[in-house]
Amino acid sequence: SDVRRLVLYGGNFLSAPERVITQRGLYPFAGDRVRGLVNLFPEDDLTFCLATLNPAILLSNMLTRQSGRRSYDDILAGQPPETLLWGPVIAQIAEAVSGRSFLVWANEDVPFLQPLLMRRLAGLPDGGAALNAENSLLTQLVTTAGMEEFERRLSALPAAERYGAARDALVAEVLEIFALADQTEAEVALPGWDQGFVDQLGSGYERDMRDAAAIRGVELLSVV
Repeated sequence: SDVRRLVLYGGNFLSAPERVITQRGLYPFAGDRVRGLVNLFPEDDLTFCLATLNPAILLSNMLTRQSGRRSYDDILAGQPPETLLWGPVIAQIAEAVSGRSFLVWANEDVPFLQPLLMRRLAGLPDGGAALNAENSLLTQLVTTAGMEEFERRLSALPAAERYGAARDALVAEVLEIFALADQTEAEVALPGWDQGFVDQLGSGYERDMRDAAAIRGVELLSVV
């Protein structure tokens, strides 16, 4: 009775690993799974959150995790990689949440969005005093010198400018100059793929996310 906010996380909330991709596409049962979650808390104030991922990275990760159990062709289930879109998944969930809050962001943007995400997940207002570890992901992605540069320049900004466009520009600059290659460059080695195809999927992913922002009921958190 004293619980004010409960945060639930699960990598398999939308699907078992073997059913992430089927002949019906990416996460075809997402809507049904979310309806089940809604029914668990029918009287509560709920917020649903979804972090998306570039399909090229998603497929590469799936193949690594299921190595020895499922082949590349098994995982794709006959679906061309370029048809694996998040828009239909997001539309399913938006319908299933029935007017409740629904936040979406790209996993690739988390180094920029981490302070905002922490506040949203905790139910805190935007802005305000800095939270502990609100730049913890960036710390893992850049050198020690890069993090020192970031913190020095961030602290020099007026308090009102430490979140939003000014912070985003600073994060981008630090990642450009001080990034740790083994932490920021994902290797995609999939059968028959070349860099041109990886880039094509990346461009399609960006268009997909822009389109998803227009889906009714979706709040897309993105880089300013």
